[in-house]
Amino acid sequence: MSRVGSLVQAGFAGWWLARAVLATSVPGRSVLAAAGIVAAATVVAVGGWSTRGLGRRPTGPAARSIERMLTVATIGQLAISVAVAAIASALHRPALATPLIVISLGVLFWWMGRLLSLNSDRALGAALVVGPGAVVATLPVAAWAPASAGLGGLLLMASALYGLTTVRRMTSPKPR
Repeated sequence: MSRVGSLVQAGFAGWWLARAVLATSVPGRSVLAAAGIVAAATVVAVGGWSTRGLGRRPTGPAARSIERMLTVATIGQLAISVAVAAIASALHRPALATPLIVISLGVLFWWMGRLLSLNSDRALGAALVVGPGAVVATLPVAAWAPASAGLGGLLLMASALYGLTTVRRMTSPKPR
């Protein structure tokens, strides 16, 4: 589960980092955004290749139950993200959308960390909640979206890299 989760995190990290760069007025931001996406795709490809066959998928009724809960929670978080963006826009506060989406993602990771007893996901969840809160409390409104997206992307990428290296360290390939 850690392997697949890490690959998904790396993919979303690239998207969030690209979104952060595109929300700025930095010259060459399209090239920087593309570079972020290529870097994330590289992490996904190399991470997927180097961990193939490692981190077997759990089986049994308990594993299926956990998988269903994670799927429902992930779909719920996606629905919340769409709703938050719509509500922020309707309230004429679109700058709040990105920080609130990152915070909702943090709540999901914190819950997943508790469900799976993974301290790394709990820590990621806490950072994804506290970070955008600090951004909103300390930075000007114009910086909320790029700073929150960038912070979310960096935290997701760090978590993905940690997860992939953990899978490699904790699981040794079968001898030939």
